[in-house]
Amino acid sequence: MSYYVHQIPGRLRIKSPSIKGNAKEAVTVEDHLKRVEGIKSAAVNTLTGSVVVNYDCRMVTDQEIISRLTDLGHFNPAQAKTSDEYIQGAFSTAGEIVWKAFFGSFVDTALAGTPISFVSVLI
Repeated sequence: MSYYVHQIPGRLRIKSPSIKGNAKEAVTVEDHLKRVEGIKSAAVNTLTGSVVVNYDCRMVTDQEIISRLTDLGHFNPAQAKTSDEYIQGAFSTAGEIVWKAFFGSFVDTALAGTPISFVSVLI
């Protein structure tokens, strides 16, 4: 699992491998964030390693929240993917799977009944 960040004004979601499956750290992060002025709510999910923070943009910025999580050791901006990068990666992977299925089907049809098809099955 890698770091992930998605932000819209007033709401921040990050995923962190250090929180996933770690109830003790989840409580620490949640308690720390709830004490920050301007944060309305903070919820940590240890199953997914996700932290969702709702905040008042006039009192605290998303970068300040990310900085706090970084200082706590639960976020690394250099290794984080944004929602756009995450979606692009998912589509790229899906495209590769579809291409391989299509190409494999084409090759099977083109080589059906030939001696090469027998050899390709053995390989």
